[in-house]
Amino acid sequence: MRSPLLRSIYRLYYNLTERKLLPNRSTTKNDRTGANRRLPALLLALCWFSSGFTATAKADDLVNGGFVNGEISVAGEVDSFTFNATNGDLFTLNIADYSGEANFSPRVRVNAPDGTQILSAVDTVALTFSNIRAPQAGTYTVFVQDGLVTARDNTLNGTGNYRIYLANAPVSEHGELINGGFVEEAIGEVGDIDTWSFDAEAGDIFTLNAGDYSNEVNFSLLIRIYAPDGTLLNSEVDTTALTLSNIVAPQTGAYTVLVQDWTVTARDSTLAGTGDYRIYFANIPVSEHGELVNGGFVEEAIGEVGDIDTWSFDAEAGDIFTLTAADYSNDPNFSLLVRLYAPDGTLLNSGVNTTALTLSNIVAPQTGTYTVLVQDWTVTARDSTLAGTGDYRIYFANIPVSEHGELVNGGFVEEAIGEIGDIDTWSFDAEAGDIFTLTAADYSNDQNFSLLVRLYAPDGTLLNSEVDTTALTLSNIVAPQAGTYTVLVQDWTVTARDSTLAGTGDYRIYFANIPVSEHGELVNGGFVEEAIGEIGDIDTWSFDAEAGDIFTLTAADYSNAQNFSLLVRLYAPDGTLLNSEVDTTALTLSNIVAPQAGTYTVLVQDWTVTARDSTLAGTGDYRIYFANIPVSEHGELVNGGFVEEAIDGLADIDTWSFVANQGGSVSIEVIDLNRETAFSPLVRIYSPDGIQLNGAANENVVSFTDIQIPQSGTYTVLVQDWVITARDSTFAGTGDYRINFNLTPGTQTLFANIQAPMQVFRNETINLDGSNSSDAEPGPQALSYSWTLISVPSASALTQADLADSNAIMASLVPDVLGNYTFELTVLDGEFTDTVTATVSVVNNPPVANAGDNQTVAVGDTVTLDGSASSDPEGDLITYQWQIVNVPDGSSLTQLNDPTTPMPSFVGDVVGRYEFALVVNDGEDDSPADIVQVEVLQGNLPPQAEIALASDEVQVGSQVTLDGRNSNDPDNGPSPLTYQWSFMSVPDGSGLTDADIAEPMAALTSFVPDVEGVYSVELRVEDGDLADATMAEITATPQPVNIPPIADAGSNLEITLGDTAMLDGSGSNDPDNAPAPLTYSWTLESIPQASQISASDLLGASTANPSFTPDAIGSYVVQLTVTDGEPDVSATDTVTVLVTEQAPLMCDMNNDAMVDRLDIGQIMGRRNTPANGANDPADWNRDGTINVLDARGCVLQCSLPRCAINQPQ
Repeated sequence: MRSPLLRSIYRLYYNLTERKLLPNRSTTKNDRTGANRRLPALLLALCWFSSGFTATAKADDLVNGGFVNGEISVAGEVDSFTFNATNGDLFTLNIADYSGEANFSPRVRVNAPDGTQILSAVDTVALTFSNIRAPQAGTYTVFVQDGLVTARDNTLNGTGNYRIYLANAPVSEHGELINGGFVEEAIGEVGDIDTWSFDAEAGDIFTLNAGDYSNEVNFSLLIRIYAPDGTLLNSEVDTTALTLSNIVAPQTGAYTVLVQDWTVTARDSTLAGTGDYRIYFANIPVSEHGELVNGGFVEEAIGEVGDIDTWSFDAEAGDIFTLTAADYSNDPNFSLLVRLYAPDGTLLNSGVNTTALTLSNIVAPQTGTYTVLVQDWTVTARDSTLAGTGDYRIYFANIPVSEHGELVNGGFVEEAIGEIGDIDTWSFDAEAGDIFTLTAADYSNDQNFSLLVRLYAPDGTLLNSEVDTTALTLSNIVAPQAGTYTVLVQDWTVTARDSTLAGTGDYRIYFANIPVSEHGELVNGGFVEEAIGEIGDIDTWSFDAEAGDIFTLTAADYSNAQNFSLLVRLYAPDGTLLNSEVDTTALTLSNIVAPQAGTYTVLVQDWTVTARDSTLAGTGDYRIYFANIPVSEHGELVNGGFVEEAIDGLADIDTWSFVANQGGSVSIEVIDLNRETAFSPLVRIYSPDGIQLNGAANENVVSFTDIQIPQSGTYTVLVQDWVITARDSTFAGTGDYRINFNLTPGTQTLFANIQAPMQVFRNETINLDGSNSSDAEPGPQALSYSWTLISVPSASALTQADLADSNAIMASLVPDVLGNYTFELTVLDGEFTDTVTATVSVVNNPPVANAGDNQTVAVGDTVTLDGSASSDPEGDLITYQWQIVNVPDGSSLTQLNDPTTPMPSFVGDVVGRYEFALVVNDGEDDSPADIVQVEVLQGNLPPQAEIALASDEVQVGSQVTLDGRNSNDPDNGPSPLTYQWSFMSVPDGSGLTDADIAEPMAALTSFVPDVEGVYSVELRVEDGDLADATMAEITATPQPVNIPPIADAGSNLEITLGDTAMLDGSGSNDPDNAPAPLTYSWTLESIPQASQISASDLLGASTANPSFTPDAIGSYVVQLTVTDGEPDVSATDTVTVLVTEQAPLMCDMNNDAMVDRLDIGQIMGRRNTPANGANDPADWNRDGTINVLDARGCVLQCSLPRCAINQPQ
């Protein structure tokens, strides 16, 4: 209890300040004089002094993250408290009346460490100083007193209990938030402040939800988040629930979360409420409920107000995934909010919906764990967000994925989008370049179900997508890569309740990856029948054709259904789309030329335009007629007579045939017997090579007269309808017809012939020869040749462009793979043609196995076999396979070490002979087996003699080197190897004996054959115990008779004195180029009498091209002698060099070796005078007269420009 004197001083101080008799903070913030500051301080000091320095006079410390209780027990009492803060700290301070006294209103002042008053407030229940930034570092003082205004007195009359809460961030009263979970607490008293913390790295992205769990209308949550440095990042207040979403952590450290009440009531504006609350927290990455199921779904619930659920999944950079989420609670007050975060915490996408939502075709920007956050985001009458709860399901598909397995090629699969938001996935394999079609149809007849189909490549790329209420198609998709493709199916319905994903229903997927044949082969010369029996149905058929075949295909609707239109597509064996047609009655693909040999695919489906939908909604029966030339459904035509038949069905095709020889002629007439307006005959005539020879259409009669037969063989006649009607443009008519036929025979005179090998090895050239083709009666033109590459193996990349000289008499092709290559030769003479084919098989040249040399080893030794000399003649990589053929009795050997390598090994465990076989394979064929033997001996092993020769053929008189250094002793003992060479035999007439072997006991020796013939030499080696011998034969041939060389000293020369004579003996030669290279020797045979040159002046006298410089005019005779190394064998030749006096320089009149103006002047001075002989330098044109023409010509010879005079230096 403070003394009466102290209370009096307090009251005096208060009255003076309140009545503005003393300055307070508001009146002094701009007046900083010492007098104004000293009086309050003096009074305060006096108060403390008058208290007698009792314990109640000392200020108490506030508790950061907690509270202290205080009491104003007598009127006018002032309590003080302190707390420390650093400059820039953000703190919150709440003070609440806990006495329940109506006559007590806490008044609070806060002074900075320098005594400056920075805060002041009064409230009847509770008050707050929120987010106050400390202006300086030090100890802050908080003064509490009564501030109630009453009828008796206006200040300091009330008493009561109070509590002060303090939170100076960072602070954590209740500990850490739970990442991926929640914490629960209560604002249990008026003015209560709760604080929590969590750690985050700079750049982290987090979400925090808080919900009121007390259902108190007088309780409103206020949440503030502070960074590690105390900065306020965000704050929210709400009566039910609130969220601080996608906050990016600006720095690394401990973050503070502050919670308090912020209720506006009739009694007070703030801090009067209390209640329970929960905080949900998610700092990305986090996964409260684990991983999503790829190709499936997970189920959970937002079970409480403000609940946050988190899930995760792993993805590689570039992955493409789709996620759908659906409300399964049917609660209108529950709206799903889904956020998707990358591994680095970046928000990639988000969606909110009252029923279902999708995050579609998201491309993963990085590799790692992705986070999916789910919460409520409901707008209600009570609150704007987070108030709803409900069950939900998440479907997830990360491509590639196949929940339901593979599609059926040439068939269909059935499934259902059974729940809202459901995602179904299917897969199929395709090679790069494959062409496929996929249709999907709704089989539920539910107006609220619309199929969405997406197609993804093996690398996850979205290739195509379609959405439709009845049926859809992804047609003629070209596979960009080899691998497994993914098909994703989901609902995409627009309804009154929601825009997407709300529908459910059954569906079917039809699939055709070319080549495929669901119903088998078409009938050549006939027809097949089937039905598009269900919406979206795809039928496929096939037929085989050779490259160059010509065929026609017709299809007709036999159901008479108005809502059925036939679509027919034709695909080549490599999957290329060749042609397609669509028609409501009948259609034709006519005269198609097969671009390659193989199996062709025909795809049939509906393509109807209806009021409900644009495509694929129709069903109906159909028929396909097919004719691949040559074909004869009804047999041969009757020469000189007629045949009758009928086009008795829509799109019917009839075929007939006749045989004719080259040079004949034919007349054909086709008549409509009934004269039906609905039948117009179309007639085509095809030659034996399938080419259309003629064709025409007419309403009643089609005639062909005297058509020349260009080649011998079987011709085809095709008849069908070609009527234009109101319903359709073609093929709708039927009717009876007659064919009148007359053939004039001919004799074939032109024959094509191919000469080609039946078989070649890979990489060898296939040479085709058409030179044996003949024309007994030459036509108007010379024979021309046309080669066609008809077919190649399926793995070949060759085309017609690779066939060399395809229009020449001989052509060629270099094959690239094994298999059969078929060629066609067509010869033409301007009137007739003939064609022949030939097939060449390209086969593998098998490898050759070499198991190495036989060996002799000691028992217990490790033996290494050597098959490294095995080879493949085409350079292919080979693999090795060794097999044990035989082992001695008692051996335990059953398997070689490394039997698939070139050099396996084993241990010879018993004495005896071991045999092994090596087979090599080049990827195509096995080689014949090669056998190697290994002799395993006990004790000393015999040596092995071996002779190496540089050549086994030499000339008589030449030295033969015998090399036995490769001989060896496997066990090197018991003594070093010794060598003994001897002649086994010598030719008749030879005088050689063993004594003529240079060193008969050396490893390396030699001998010289003395006569021609065969010399047999034996080498015997011994190791002191055992011996081995081997023999070699050397054939000595007679020395060839030397042919003398031929000398050629070159042509005679004429030069002027002072020039150098260049001689040339390079024309010399030695006919047999033996026994040694030519040598040259030049000598001066004669020189002019005045000359002083000698042999030393002849430079390069031992080369083919010497030279010398004459010193006098006259003739020089030089002799060349050449030799070839044999003594006394040489040849000579001479050359004469004539040296003449140097002719004067033309136009040089003064003999100064220059032509200049002085010379030109002298010439002009002699103009119109005769020349002085033939060499007169003034007679430039050599006409015998000096005139102006000579002067002009000499100007052209001037040594310097403009005939300048060369000035002396």
